[in-house]
Amino acid sequence: MYNGPLFYPDPIFGWISYAVLLGFLAVATYTDVRTLVIPKTLTLPMLGVGLIFSVVRGFWMGSVLEGSSEGVVWHFARSPWLGMLDGFLCALEGFLAAFILFFVLWRLRVKRGGDVKLVAALGVWLGPVLVMLVVLATIPVLLLLGTALMIRKVMRRGAKRAMFDMKPRAQGGNVKKGKATPQRSEIWLAYSLPVAIATALVLLYPLLHDQEHRAPAKAQASEQASVQP
Repeated sequence: MYNGPLFYPDPIFGWISYAVLLGFLAVATYTDVRTLVIPKTLTLPMLGVGLIFSVVRGFWMGSVLEGSSEGVVWHFARSPWLGMLDGFLCALEGFLAAFILFFVLWRLRVKRGGDVKLVAALGVWLGPVLVMLVVLATIPVLLLLGTALMIRKVMRRGAKRAMFDMKPRAQGGNVKKGKATPQRSEIWLAYSLPVAIATALVLLYPLLHDQEHRAPAKAQASEQASVQP
């Protein structure tokens, strides 16, 4: 997702946005694990806040890059107002990339409708490249979680009973309100948990990368200030 040297224009802004995004994902995971439903009342505010974040990030990043010949906000911007447009384009492309991929998976009955909404909203926050990295990172997370769940079940119930409990009872869409409550053995269907874990891990790189990138620049600025009379 990097055409410019940084993703977050300021470390405090970066960590605050990181905390807010993980807060949304934590609520989604809690709801999803309990009910196998990710409601629109959660994903729509997440999308709206993500759009605001992306536009503000574009404006701020454009201010940081103004007058510089290195890097752009996303496609072209090196100024605050064009940065807002560039940030919006980044969010839009992230939404479309995530939505199209997960809409296809939903039509194939691989993912549920709530997963489509959640990952599409996540794409607004991250843009197309980072959201695809998060999706890829969910694969090893899913394997680890599934393996841990299977080992736990085998140890508690035996291999035959554990294999029976792992069979999905809800496919192809969210469980509707008022219908049967999901069994505890079905919580492995909650894709929001690996999404939250993968997002937390993937976003650590730009956060730490930005800090490392800023450190030499600050040191150079301090040296220049000390040399000036």
